[in-house]
Amino acid sequence: MVRRGSGGFTLLEVMVALAVVAIALGAIIKGASDNAATAGWLRDRTLAHFVAMNQVAELQLAQSWPAPGKRHGDVELAHREWRWQAEISATSDDRVRKLELTVALSQRPDAVLDHLTAFLPKPRQRKQANSS
Repeated sequence: MVRRGSGGFTLLEVMVALAVVAIALGAIIKGASDNAATAGWLRDRTLAHFVAMNQVAELQLAQSWPAPGKRHGDVELAHREWRWQAEISATSDDRVRKLELTVALSQRPDAVLDHLTAFLPKPRQRKQANSS
């Protein structure tokens, strides 16, 4: 008695299996690539927010109250150059100014990564101690 099936796979079955594996690997590689790109974008957004918060802190701690107007500057953080732009404007309260701050990488200043709004109170005048 001769058996016709030898228990192996036909060429068609092997090709279908390889196609399924190729499609699955393509989906896995695409997912990993998207994940890496998102991680880089989130890193840049987080660092840009740190730059913005540092600028707000510097303005809040300054001895002089910043005048309304626009200003900008460059700072280094995490071995990268960042460009910040600030616009200070008056509010309905004479003791408070509004600060609109944007941050981008210096190489791409038009691609804003963070936008922050803060309010700057007028610094209190320090009283001189009486020397008696």
